[in-house]
Amino acid sequence: MSIQLNHTIVRSRDKHASARFLANILDLPVGDEFGPFVPIRLGNAVTLDYMTVDQPQPQHYAFLVDDDDFDAAFARIQDQDLTYYVEPGGRPTRPH
Repeated sequence: MSIQLNHTIVRSRDKHASARFLANILDLPVGDEFGPFVPIRLGNAVTLDYMTVDQPQPQHYAFLVDDDDFDAAFARIQDQDLTYYVEPGGRPTRPH
């Protein structure tokens, strides 16, 4: 068997709200709560397992998406009038 990533824990202040937020942006379903985790299953069967913690630390996740999926996700970000960043450490950008 080849070695594959199965899941990673995403620390958040509210596991349900955080999982719903990302699932909405990426147009994915939120899985059923399992123990302390709320999962989002990605297309390659890896799960992001959201867990509530008192003081989450910055984390970085990168998603490989095709142009159509990116455009759809970005449109959902703009529809919600969310602040976004063009590059790490950059100035915030807001949709017009």
